[in-house]
Amino acid sequence: MKVLQTGGDNEDIPRFFIAQDPDSQSIIVAHQGTDPEEILSVANDVEFKQVAMNSTLFPSAAKGALVHDGFQDTQGRTADIVLSTVQSALASTGFKRVLTTGSYRFILAGAMHPHYDRLGHSLGAAVATLDATMLRMALPSDVDVNSVVFGLPRVGNQQFADMIDSMISGFTHVTNQDDPVPTVPPRFLSFQHPQGEIHITKKSTARNCSEGNSLLDASVDNHLGPYFENISFGGSACPA
Repeated sequence: MKVLQTGGDNEDIPRFFIAQDPDSQSIIVAHQGTDPEEILSVANDVEFKQVAMNSTLFPSAAKGALVHDGFQDTQGRTADIVLSTVQSALASTGFKRVLTTGSYRFILAGAMHPHYDRLGHSLGAAVATLDATMLRMALPSDVDVNSVVFGLPRVGNQQFADMIDSMISGFTHVTNQDDPVPTVPPRFLSFQHPQGEIHITKKSTARNCSEGNSLLDASVDNHLGPYFENISFGGSACPA
């Protein structure tokens, strides 16, 4: 794994990295999730207003597609550098795959920064979803763009979810037990998840189950993990 770009300030601009993986012939993009110790990062999550998609970053957005104002603003702060770095990396490597994800956590073994343990998780999952949408619209059709994220909150309305379903066929978002984050913003405010959920229960995995979660049984600990292969997110899981 070769890291091409890192950045962010753990506040208005969540930390991120872009890397190339020669084994999978892929360019990887991942963003830091919500850090409860940083109030500016948390504030990004509580702007519940739905807005039209940025026509510059998402020129072929579906008619009527609306997204969470705070998530779009956050994604927009790194959109230019993400797009330019990915385009440059594809050109220099000849790779034809891009993945926005949190599943490449093993790269953190080099301890680049203690906050990178939240990549592709929570707020990072929302930003990675928007990144995948932007990249799919901007890159040639022969480049495969996919996304695998964890603890994803609802990013947009039904039209946005339908657009993700049609544009990114392999989109996957992993939810864990009684994690409350995938249930917000609430559906009565017209927010909806795309397809592709893998829900982890206490004894097995099943699909499309977090919609049935009750806030009365919510567990913040479940938001942190463990997910597959006993991997957890958050500072306590990766003390640097």
